[in-house]
Amino acid sequence: MYKKYDLCTIPKCGSPHEARGYCVKHYKRFIKTGDPITPSAKDKRHFIKKDNKLYIPLGLNARQGYAIVSLEDYWVSDYNWYKGKNGYSSSRIKGVHVYMHRMVMGNPTSGEVDHINRVKTDNRRENLRVVSRSENMLNVGLRSSNTSGYTGVSYLKNAKKYQAYVNSCGKTKYLGLFNSPEDAFQARQTALGR
Repeated sequence: MYKKYDLCTIPKCGSPHEARGYCVKHYKRFIKTGDPITPSAKDKRHFIKKDNKLYIPLGLNARQGYAIVSLEDYWVSDYNWYKGKNGYSSSRIKGVHVYMHRMVMGNPTSGEVDHINRVKTDNRRENLRVVSRSENMLNVGLRSSNTSGYTGVSYLKNAKKYQAYVNSCGKTKYLGLFNSPEDAFQARQTALGR
């Protein structure tokens, strides 16, 4: 049994003393940062409960923002999450890279998990759906090269008109030429049945 002076001096630690009154973990932090209680990447991060949502910190001290999950998915807060290069909430669990949105949906083996509102860190069940690749590609934003401001509408310089089109099953169906981008977009919406 350890005596009081044989334990780490950091409150609520209780680990055996190593050097300078600290356990191994706190002593290494002291050597590295000069502060024995500096949080590390392995420390548990605490979520925030607000408006029937859980905000889970991404990165150390939530430097990368927060991911949102539904209350029933509180169990994902047991892991430390970060924002990956692609913008999705990611973690490493037993050496395997995982995405939060796939875990919330039960890691579907077929299909992709789509964020309905296109916010990659909003992982609430009501914002996620399992869809095919082609359905997922329909839920994309405007391309950076888009000049008309509408999906499926392009400007033809030689005709000085806007062209509307719909892509389906790998084929493009042209819907005609229009004087304004709004008219072309309306024709596209009508063709899609929206």
